[in-house]
Formats: sequence, structure tokens, C-alpha cells
Amino acid sequence: VSNARLPRDPATWVHLVVVGVLIQWCFPAGVFYSISTGVDAGITALITGVQPILTALIVGPLLGERLNRTQWLGFFVGFIGLTMVVGQTFALGRMPLPGLVASVVALLGITFGTLYQKRFVADFDFRSGSFIQFVAAFITYSGFALVFETREVEWNPTFALALAWLCLALSFGAISLLWLLLRQGEASKVASLFYLIPAVAAFEAYALFDETFVGIQMAGIVITALGVYFVNRGDALGAKSALSQR
Repeated sequence: VSNARLPRDPATWVHLVVVGVLIQWCFPAGVFYSISTGVDAGITALITGVQPILTALIVGPLLGERLNRTQWLGFFVGFIGLTMVVGQTFALGRMPLPGLVASVVALLGITFGTLYQKRFVADFDFRSGSFIQFVAAFITYSGFALVFETREVEWNPTFALALAWLCLALSFGAISLLWLLLRQGEASKVASLFYLIPAVAAFEAYALFDETFVGIQMAGIVITALGVYFVNRGDALGAKSALSQR
């Protein structure tokens, strides 16, 4: 950590702050607020699950990435699998507008935050970059908490464990992994991995909390994994197809 370098130019600071607000604030705040208003978790997962397709639509003009037919097929196959996984949890009668808007904000935050980071600060030191992002998100959260919340906390073991998991596994672990993936790979391929989040969550809920896990969800997980495979192996599969046609 002592060898991590801080930005020397103001533009890099601005880029990192923007990414911090989009990924570290818009996405989690939007998801948690949406669920708190009564929007079913399955609907929230489906809305935010559009992120890989939205990324695929704008990654060409923004980053110059080109997707072949196999990769486009993978994105749509993955979304079908996602719908099969989360469809069992739909509660269509509970769809308050503020919560739905918050889910869309979360979708836009993670999509444009990922693309923005890939475009402007993908190669920056992720340790100091993450620190700046966390500070930016902390300031944003604090401002909203001062205005909209009582700031009263009931400390108990369950809350402490949940908070530790969110801080260590989600904020530090997952975001650091996202940073490293964006540095080494194409944004569209990294985005396709988000399809797997609801699938893994559904399986964990079944294993840990005895929630129902029906056959269509298992099929959805397989289809989602197949879609992600098409996206990430699309270049190789497309090259083989081209060679076979010669």
C-alpha cells in the first residue's frame, strides 16, 4: 500500500471521483433503496441485469470494441437465462415508482461507471484509485444521510456481520476484482459476468436459507453460463467459424 501512487493531475482525480459516485454510490444505493420501497428483489435483479446488454449497445461508439454475432447471441442468451432464474421471485403487485426509478439509477450507475473507468482510468493503480472512489462515495452517502436519515444505528451481531461482508467482500473484494478485470479485458466481456450474479445468489439462497429452487431456475443458470461463455469465447468461436467456411 505504501507504494501506491496518488494522481498528480486534477483530471485523473475527477475521473476517479466520477467512477466512485457511479459505481460505489449509484449502484448499491439504488439497489438497496429500491428493495426498501417494496420492489421485489427479482424485479430489481432483472432491471440491473440489463447492464451487460446496455454495455454491449454503447461499448462500440464509446470504446471502439466490436462484437461479433456469437457474442451478441451470448448477451441475449444470457439475458434469457437471467429471466428464468429471477422470474420465480417476481411479485408484480409490488412495484412502487420510486423504487423502480432507483433500480434504473443503479443500472445506469454500474453501466456508465464501468465504461467510464475502462475509458479513462483502467490502468491507474487500483489501490489508490479505489481509496479515492471510496472517499467520494463516503462523502456522497454522508450528504444524503444528513438530509434524509436519522443516522441512528442499532448495533447487533447480525448487522455487524452484514456490514463487514458489504465492506470487505463487496466494496473491497468485488470492486478490486472489477478493476483488475477492466484493466486486463474488454468492458463487454467483463459486463457479461454480471449475468452470473443472480444465478449464484439464487443457488446460495437455496443452499443457505432453504429457499425454493425449481427446475426452471437450474435451467436458467445453465443457459446464463452458456451465454457468458459465448460472449467471452466469441472471438475464438468466430475465428473457427470463419476458417471452416474457407
